[in-house]
Amino acid sequence: MPLGPLSFRELISSSLGLYRSSISRLAPASLVLGAVLFWLPLAGFGIWRTNAPESLWVGIFIARESLFQLFASILVALGAALIASDLVGRRRSLAGAYRELRPLRSSLLGAGLYSMLLGGFAHLVPFLGLILPLVLLGPPALAQVVAVEERPLAEARPRARSLLAGQTLRTFTYLLPVVLVLRLLEGVLYSAALGVASGAGWSDGSLAVLQGAASAAFVGLVMVPFLTALIAALYFDLRTRAGDLDEDALDAARRAAVDSAAGPG
Repeated sequence: MPLGPLSFRELISSSLGLYRSSISRLAPASLVLGAVLFWLPLAGFGIWRTNAPESLWVGIFIARESLFQLFASILVALGAALIASDLVGRRRSLAGAYRELRPLRSSLLGAGLYSMLLGGFAHLVPFLGLILPLVLLGPPALAQVVAVEERPLAEARPRARSLLAGQTLRTFTYLLPVVLVLRLLEGVLYSAALGVASGAGWSDGSLAVLQGAASAAFVGLVMVPFLTALIAALYFDLRTRAGDLDEDALDAARRAAVDSAAGPG
């Protein structure tokens, strides 16, 4: 990933590179998240069929979206820590990143709760209810400050605000079109799969199972891993623009990682 102020095209290119290098370590956890959350409505359908009141389905939707926002934000934070380790030549797993961040687990949870709260309000915005919550995963900068810089939430909040100062509009301008494209791609693939299955005479129950499986697969293999890479690239771009991340700093971090791996003596 190049260090320096990134254009939109450079940001996408860097994000794709980070996605390719981290997908094998991010996908298992995000696939589990997608499977659990997107099968919740199917479980409700299996239990209540069509007899459930509409308020129950609304409650299931709110619970599913809130849990997704919370746990996806934690994955975005852990993924940023994993990617940061890669940049200094210290490859580690998602579980390894979590173990090293255990002292900050309450701060990771706090950042996720911020994202969940913001995402809940974002769902109420007309025409953008399916896009804005994904833009607010983390939320941007806060989760990365906690996980990469290993700062507690009390220190991470002012740090994130300072990184976003003067850059908030550009950050969201970069995120919105990418999330929109992901949502459109999800819709196209979903509609195509359902269209083929429906044409083949699948039953309503089978179509519901396909819906859950397709949603879980897209979230686990594309949505969460790519947004993790994208928001991590934006975070490093913000730090570069703030003047506290350059090649010299990265080289120093690489040397420190090598010395740490070598151990004493």
